[in-house]
Amino acid sequence: MHAQVRSRVPTERTLLKLRLLCAACMLAFSAVSERTYAANGSSPGQSQTGIYTCVDAQGRRLTADRPIAACSDREQRELNPSGTVRRLLAPALTERERAVEEDNARGESAERARAQEQLRRERAMLVRYPDQQTFDNDRRAALRQSDESVAFARQRIGELEKRHAEIEKSTHEFTSRSVAVPQGLHQDAADNQQALSFQQNIVAEQQRDRQRIIQRYDADQVHMRELWAAEAAAAPTPTPTSSSR
Repeated sequence: MHAQVRSRVPTERTLLKLRLLCAACMLAFSAVSERTYAANGSSPGQSQTGIYTCVDAQGRRLTADRPIAACSDREQRELNPSGTVRRLLAPALTERERAVEEDNARGESAERARAQEQLRRERAMLVRYPDQQTFDNDRRAALRQSDESVAFARQRIGELEKRHAEIEKSTHEFTSRSVAVPQGLHQDAADNQQALSFQQNIVAEQQRDRQRIIQRYDADQVHMRELWAAEAAAAPTPTPTSSSR
C-alpha cells in the first residue's frame, strides 16, 4: 500500500519535463503574438482601436470606438490612446454637395481631355508645318484646288449659256411661224436651266469655301508662329567649339 502511494508522487524528471513544456508553450505564444502585432503595424502595448469624438448638433460631446453616426454631418476626430489626434474625419456630403462635386469632377475631366486634344493637335500641326515655307505651300495648294473647281464650273456655265441661246433661237423660229414648240424642246430648255442653276450654285459655294480657307489659314498662321517660336526657344543651344590651331 505504501509502495502504491509513493508511485503517484511526481519524480524530479517528470517535473522538469513539465517545466520545459510550459516554457516552450510560452515561447510559442510570444512568437505568435509578435507576428500578429508586426502584421498590424503596432507594438504589443499599443491598442488598435481608435477613439472617435465630436460635438453633435445639440452641443453634446460624444465619444465612441467607431465613427459616430450622429456626427456624420460634421467633423470628427479620431484620437490615439494617448489622446493625441490621429486624423480628422470630414463630414459626409449631402446629396446636393455630392452632385456638385460630381459635376466639378466631370468638368475637370472634360477640361483635361480638351487640353490633351489641343496638345495633340499642336504636335500634329508642327509635324505637318515644320516651317513657314511648308505652310505657305499648303495654303497655295488649298486655294488652287478651290480656284480650279470654280474655273471648271464657270466653263460649264459658259457651255450651258451657249446651249440656252441655241434653244431660245429654235423656240423663236417656231413661235415666229405660229407653230407649236415641240415638247422635246421645252424639255431641253428645262434641263438646261436646271444644269445652269446647279453650276451657279457650285461657283457660289466654292467662293464661300475659298473665303473659309483664307480665314482658316490666317488663324493657323498666327498660331503656327507661336508654336514655331516656342519650339525654337525650347531647342537646346549648340555649344560653341573652339577652333583648332
